[in-house]
Amino acid sequence: GDIMKFKDDVAFVKPTIFVAVPRIYNRIVEGVQKQFSEANTGIKGCLITNGTGSKLKNVQENGEYDSFFYDWLVFSKVKEKFGGRIRMMVTGSAPIKKDTFEFMKIIMSCPFYEGYGQT
Repeated sequence: GDIMKFKDDVAFVKPTIFVAVPRIYNRIVEGVQKQFSEANTGIKGCLITNGTGSKLKNVQENGEYDSFFYDWLVFSKVKEKFGGRIRMMVTGSAPIKKDTFEFMKIIMSCPFYEGYGQT
């Protein structure tokens, strides 16, 4: 129930479907990008840079968000912070930024649906 413990609650519950408003997704993206920028040196930084670039290109060109190598090596750690079982994400109540939408697909490696304006 405490919003300050949101990450702990999500990791404990281990949801398979994650539904949230765009503001929550924006905060998640900001946090992950901050962690990525802190680890932006050496081999780890190279893997993060290449992984996000490769997956972003696949999302934009082919609509594919899976990459066995990068999902296993880089993005599995991010998914684990959310329980590791998320299979689908949904947002609504307000429009979401395109870069947030795409970045969430990349880091969570699952479909992401927007319900805003779909009534």
